[in-house]
Amino acid sequence: MAFKTNSYTFHKLDVTDDLHQTFIDYLIRSGYVREGFSNFEEFLEIKQKCNLDTQLVVANSEDNLVGFFNIAKGYDAIYIDYIVSDLFRGIRDRSNDTVGSKMIREAKDYLLTTNLEAEFVKANLNSGNIRSIRALERAGFYHHTDNEYRAGRNL
Repeated sequence: MAFKTNSYTFHKLDVTDDLHQTFIDYLIRSGYVREGFSNFEEFLEIKQKCNLDTQLVVANSEDNLVGFFNIAKGYDAIYIDYIVSDLFRGIRDRSNDTVGSKMIREAKDYLLTTNLEAEFVKANLNSGNIRSIRALERAGFYHHTDNEYRAGRNL
């Protein structure tokens, strides 16, 4: 899966690509990532071996790798996990939007537009992850149940 939005290019994770591997190594060492994923390295290994309709992608903006997504298609929804690089977390662009919320919004809009069978894009978060909750809300998601946030076509 590779796709382009207004501000980002999303590439399938290629562990043979030096830039992608350097970015993944950086994320593995990130304290923030360790808080959200107890073992990010194991998570990547499992997802790469998975035969489900799951894609690992990196988000690129102006030659900078700014984020990572795990995108899985379900029956009526698309499930996402995401990481915004420490270097871009909280950074605002010219429109006063954060890099993270804009990246999430553009990915969500693309996924809903190109997957007509999906009613929602869903993300599950730890309730203490305030920055991610705010990024999702700015990207058009709403709190649905417990740790689940949703965004849909007609919401």
